[in-house]
This record gives sequence, C-alpha cells and structure tokens, in this order.
Amino acid sequence: NLIYFLQIIKKFNCDLQKVSEFIPFFLGGYVIFKVIRLLLSLALLFGMLYLGKLIAYFIPIGISDSIWGMLLLFTCLVIGIVKVEWVTPSARPLTRYMTVFFIPVCAEIIEHVDVLYSHAVSFLLANVLSSTLSLMLIGLFAQKMFHRYK
Repeated sequence: NLIYFLQIIKKFNCDLQKVSEFIPFFLGGYVIFKVIRLLLSLALLFGMLYLGKLIAYFIPIGISDSIWGMLLLFTCLVIGIVKVEWVTPSARPLTRYMTVFFIPVCAEIIEHVDVLYSHAVSFLLANVLSSTLSLMLIGLFAQKMFHRYK
C-alpha cells in the first residue's frame, strides 16, 4: 500500500511538504484497519467457540465444546459461509505462538509425574494400539481411494 501511495505521489507530482504531513495519517489508517480486521477475526473465532458451548449444552454426548466449535468453523469454511481470509488475521499469530500455550500443561504434567508412572503401562498400551489401528485404517482407506481412481 505504501509503494502504491508513493507511486501516486510521483505520478501526480505532488508537493513533498503536503505528502510528509499526510503519511502519518495514511499509515495510521492502515494500522487501524489491520487492528479492526484482527479484532473481527478474533470475534469470529470466539463466536464459533461459544456456539460450540451452546451445542455441547444441548447435546451432552461428551464431546468438548471447543471441539464442537472447531467442527462448526470447519463446516462453515467448507460450505463457504466463512471465508479463509476472515479467519487468517487471528489464526496466523495463534498458530505461530501455539507452543506458548502448552507451557502450563507441561508444568502440570511435571507436578504429577508419580501418577504418570503408576499408569505408564496403560498409557503406553493405549498409544501403541491407537496409533497402530489408525495407521492401518488410513492405509486401507488410501488403498481403496487410489485404486478407485486408477
């Protein structure tokens, strides 16, 4: 935007003094526009989260409200109700700094190491079985899909 603005100034041969007075306003307006887009994008994500909470309240089958919200957001993105450009301003920084959100969880796990050790066999067995089952099912599904299109 700034390059486009400078090209317009050059094309119309504007007075440099007037331009230097206008640049802070132009950049300030651009920053305000970006902040408003970020806030609207966050409002959309929080709206989906609270709709997920509402769904979890009316359909109590044990699925977390945040999962309901993500399913609802995914459905809206696939159908086209919500555009990816609307979610990107807030999703990009959230995914960039996602590891920071795991620090409290890791600290809590370290505090309860004794519980982990007492149930280590069941955790290991569940992880190995679920991973093996998932890989087998994905492999079978992929084979079916690739052979269908040949």
